[in-house]
Amino acid sequence: MFVRLHTLRFMPDEAVADFADLLRDQKGPLARQIKWSTVLMSELERDSSPEKYDGEKFRMGVILAPHAGTGMITETGGPNSPQLLEKTKTRIDVGIVTIPVSFTTKLMEVSDNRDNAWLDAVEGKMDEAEKAFRRTINEQFCGSGDALIATITAGSGPSTTVTVGTSANFYQLYEGRIIDVRTRSNGAVIANGVKIVSYDEVAGTVTLNTSVTVTTAEGLYIQGSYGNAIAGYGNATATTGTFQEINRATYPQWKGTDVTPVGTGPFDPTVAIFDKAERLSRRRSGDGPDFYIMDPAVKDKFTQLLTIQAQWNGAEGTLETGWVGAKYRNKTYMDEFDMPPKTVYGVNKEDALILTVDDGPDWDERDGSMFKRFSRTLPLEAWLVWMLQLGFKRCNSAVKIGNMTPAS
Repeated sequence: MFVRLHTLRFMPDEAVADFADLLRDQKGPLARQIKWSTVLMSELERDSSPEKYDGEKFRMGVILAPHAGTGMITETGGPNSPQLLEKTKTRIDVGIVTIPVSFTTKLMEVSDNRDNAWLDAVEGKMDEAEKAFRRTINEQFCGSGDALIATITAGSGPSTTVTVGTSANFYQLYEGRIIDVRTRSNGAVIANGVKIVSYDEVAGTVTLNTSVTVTTAEGLYIQGSYGNAIAGYGNATATTGTFQEINRATYPQWKGTDVTPVGTGPFDPTVAIFDKAERLSRRRSGDGPDFYIMDPAVKDKFTQLLTIQAQWNGAEGTLETGWVGAKYRNKTYMDEFDMPPKTVYGVNKEDALILTVDDGPDWDERDGSMFKRFSRTLPLEAWLVWMLQLGFKRCNSAVKIGNMTPAS
């Protein structure tokens, strides 16, 4: 439904000394592609106001309770005394996402004689960079701020086969992905920069290109991201702990609305559960989710049950940005492949904000040159950098429903 944008400015050879001009030309299309590439990046507002960023962290206001002081008056009476809005300010660490882009000098030599060689190379590199950026960022938006991809569920080793269980999100465990293996509690390195060679969803295992010794205390992580990940809806919907420097024990209104059924489960995603989510989020925040994102298998199960429970006839809902999903009680239910398995999040668009330093990724040219050459390799390298964070004004309007039954 969305058209991928590619805009190349064709210039005579004498106007292009190397790839730099074309790479700069592609920055705009790449930023636009990323903006519309996932539901969350499309629907959530971006704020790149300079005053939000202090050189280290983003500053933003947080609302802890609805505005007080409203009441009735008589014809001759006056209004209630004004009440301060119960809010606070917080500073949130910036997340720094990067991806390197390299070109072999062999291709650059060929480009002197074959225009299409370097034109195609730039377009292809930028297209793949956009995919990598959106996938990694969206994984974190749907995560819990820890860059965890999968938990290791059985000890083994030394072995190239690691068990992550049949409930792992294998969409994120694709062949060729580079990951880190670390201890979840303290980040101790088991192996960094290892490659996933293959996976087996039936057995619940992944095969790496190197042997590791692991226990159930370890996990697979986004490469280089342990301890500095972007926040996600797993953080916002939590009911304990400190988030965005605010302790939920001190401010109960800062808790997310978690309506995961109690028990071993999994539980069918019935209309009763979603009705409860709507009711409780509105009770706690005065508002509720604008739409829901779901594990695709849970969405399939939900719509299968809708047909029976609500005489649903397949009606579709469309978000403002054009994304289409199932519609129930005037809410749209979207599938999202980066979701934790068996999980649903309810999203209120006014209460979540993508805080950015720039509108999109930019080239790191702080030393005056886009390309860098390293002694370890012959190719020329450049890298894209984007500083951003997912910030929340309120958490009680954000909903989590976990331990749902997926469709078979």
